[in-house]
Amino acid sequence: MDSYFYLRHAEEMKETGKITWSVRRGEDPLNGPRGGTAEGSRNPLGLSVLAWAVWRILRWIPGVTLTRVAIWLGPAVGSLAVVPAFCFVKRRTNLFGGIAAGVLAGCAIPFVYRTHAGFFDTDLVLALLPLAAVTGMIRCLEERDRRRQAGYALGSALAFGGLYLCWSVYYAYALAGMAGTALTAGLVCGMPGRFLRNAGENRKTEVLRGGALAAGATAVLLLILGGGEILGDLSGAAGLFLSLRGKTDAMPSVYAYISELKASPLLPGGSPVNLLKANLNSVLGMIGGGIPALLAALAIPLGIVAARARRGKAAREEMPEAEAVEPGEPRDRPADGAGLGGDPVPIIAEICFLGGWAAAGIYLASTGIRFGEIAALPTGLLAGLAVGRLFWTAGKVKPAWGRRAALAACGCLLAASLFPTLHSAGKAAKSFAPMVTDSTAGAMDYIRQETPKDAAILSWWDYGYFMEQRAGRRTLADGGSDSGALNWFLAKALLTEDPRTMTGIARMLNESGTEALDALTAAGMEQGAAAELLLRIVREDRAAAERILEEEGLDPVLAERTHPADSNEILLVLGTDLLGKIQALSYFAGWDPVTRSPGEMSVCIASTASAAPEEGGAELAMNRKGYTLRLREEDEEIQAEYVKDGEDPRTPCRTVVWEDGVRVQDRADGTEGLAAVLIRENGRYCGILCTERLCDSMLLRMLAGENAALPEATLLGTWYGDREGEPSDVQRRIRYGTRRAWARQVWRINLE
Repeated sequence: MDSYFYLRHAEEMKETGKITWSVRRGEDPLNGPRGGTAEGSRNPLGLSVLAWAVWRILRWIPGVTLTRVAIWLGPAVGSLAVVPAFCFVKRRTNLFGGIAAGVLAGCAIPFVYRTHAGFFDTDLVLALLPLAAVTGMIRCLEERDRRRQAGYALGSALAFGGLYLCWSVYYAYALAGMAGTALTAGLVCGMPGRFLRNAGENRKTEVLRGGALAAGATAVLLLILGGGEILGDLSGAAGLFLSLRGKTDAMPSVYAYISELKASPLLPGGSPVNLLKANLNSVLGMIGGGIPALLAALAIPLGIVAARARRGKAAREEMPEAEAVEPGEPRDRPADGAGLGGDPVPIIAEICFLGGWAAAGIYLASTGIRFGEIAALPTGLLAGLAVGRLFWTAGKVKPAWGRRAALAACGCLLAASLFPTLHSAGKAAKSFAPMVTDSTAGAMDYIRQETPKDAAILSWWDYGYFMEQRAGRRTLADGGSDSGALNWFLAKALLTEDPRTMTGIARMLNESGTEALDALTAAGMEQGAAAELLLRIVREDRAAAERILEEEGLDPVLAERTHPADSNEILLVLGTDLLGKIQALSYFAGWDPVTRSPGEMSVCIASTASAAPEEGGAELAMNRKGYTLRLREEDEEIQAEYVKDGEDPRTPCRTVVWEDGVRVQDRADGTEGLAAVLIRENGRYCGILCTERLCDSMLLRMLAGENAALPEATLLGTWYGDREGEPSDVQRRIRYGTRRAWARQVWRINLE
């Protein structure tokens, strides 16, 4: 959903004609609380500038819009990542090695999934630019001409600068690049004499100069782009990686239910066949499966053999490298085993750099799926180098029949290593499934046209950037502002049983975000106790809130952050898709900030269709986990039972029925098991199975259309998908089936 953040700023550049390379949250009128003045983190806008520039070039073509440019930039720029990977390895080995590297690195599953499936996000440059930077760095180490060294150093620095202008988290790439270049140069020059004694002292000087040029050019460019903030930017990136390993305070980890930042196992479970698959289920799968991983590991010893062969060739010829090259042949042409030129430096450099990059990448990928491409890129390059050297070795086999057999075996190995990646990449490229639908867009158009321009939108943070871009309104939570504390308050607002708590949290977040929590902790309270105190005072009026603060020995002026004298309009946007996020919501809402432990995990299983009782009974098939809900109408009451995968029927612990926004039945049949929440209209039912505590949550009450006894909020409208054959509008309010069937509601929070 970050795609809409970049699209919105690209649209601003289109309207104003002014190029903006970065924006701070405090400078962005559509981000943060109403009275917030904190600068926050710097958001680079390199992608927005790229989209704006491409649109400027193509705008004369009929039908080209900025939105279409943004959608197609992912597959267009992402596909270019194949080029530097192919060229990098082909130059060192041969065509077969280049093909293997291009496919494995440029078509890596974690990369393709987030570039070819409708994303306009930073991933579209996170293979092309690092690969270009690595090519420039290693060429800088192996080049002898000073002007060429300077050119490659500048190219590498520009690639790192491009990363710096796209996403702060990957500033760590720049740091790794500078450190890796300098380290590689030092390792190469410090290698035992058996590798470098033929290169001479001058060669060591050339390598060190290349490493210093690449690292120095990158450092200078980043200082120009980031100024004195560069150290803070790099520190923040490192902090993100470290924070994935655990929470740092009393509030829940913000990454707990972000699937792409969850820790990944190194190896897949289940059948041994899973070791060969390319997917996002394990680090091994993210780098292409077992065969590419094996080839990447094989590249290290093969590289050492090739480096020794180059050194041996030069020793036999006893002449400078330039004289050892045949007329018309490029000086750096790698013949691997034969080693034309006799210089082992390029091979040693690539082993040191790519090996270290792969090791670091595998560790980072284990911390979160989001960083899978960091492991996939060097793995693809190493595997390509191994394939190229195996083909070269096979081509030297004698007699001819043996050579043909060896080449055929290498061809089979190449096909087997590429097939899982190509197959899974094709599936990933076709996996486009938008999180926003026509119903969401309709609700946002209504907000843009019918609500005050200073209105603020409260919803789950996933949709913040889309709502800002489409509705043109400030949101209280989005992908850049979410935190453990903010998500805790958001989830509490949605799952609380008390409407006043919901409206109080909305008022507080609108006024100052989570600054009230920070103010209480700054006043000496423990963070957990401060969070619990805020839940007490937000549901009260201003006078009561000040009195409670005084009783706690705190300055009552702190109530200004929770109970402002006036407020702009606050809009609450809900959708049936939130039922699919119920575990994340319940995790944050159930978190105890005092004991720092999660509460009971909630379950919500929605029906896929409505049904009417026929001959006294009806069945609702649930869309997950094999549940079926059976209904009977007896004595004007609904009797229900649910079955899971042929198990014995169970009676819901509670059965709640809504009709026309009124709760017409609330029957408790036990204390264990799941509860049934149903909407009835014209004799037909649609419903969900859930844990009992969700029955009274504001989320379900409002999705069910409670508009009779809810003075704290006013329903402004509900928007639905327009697919044929759907149940009625009222029933679809809690129907969670396909994405296109989702409904979207807009409520106005009544603060008086």
